[in-house]
Amino acid sequence: MVGLGALRSLADVKIPTLYSLFAYWVMALPIGYFLGIQLEMGADGVWMGLLIGLSISAHMQFWRFRKLTRTLLVLTLVAFERVNSCISVEITGESMD
Repeated sequence: MVGLGALRSLADVKIPTLYSLFAYWVMALPIGYFLGIQLEMGADGVWMGLLIGLSISAHMQFWRFRKLTRTLLVLTLVAFERVNSCISVEITGESMD
């Protein structure tokens, strides 16, 4: 849930929503059914399935957040170097030609 909020703050909504859909409906629900009903673990099996789905969702959202923030960091550093070089040119009085 926290990962989804962090990605939402980066204006990234569609992909994390698909990650959650996949983790809960495609992974957690069948695993919970298998553990709870097929292996006769009851509510504990269903909760384990939910835990597995939540873990999968958290990992996918963490890697998405990490990828997006690395890209933003690189873009920020490039922009900072460009601004820094323009400032140093103005201070030294050199032309940019």
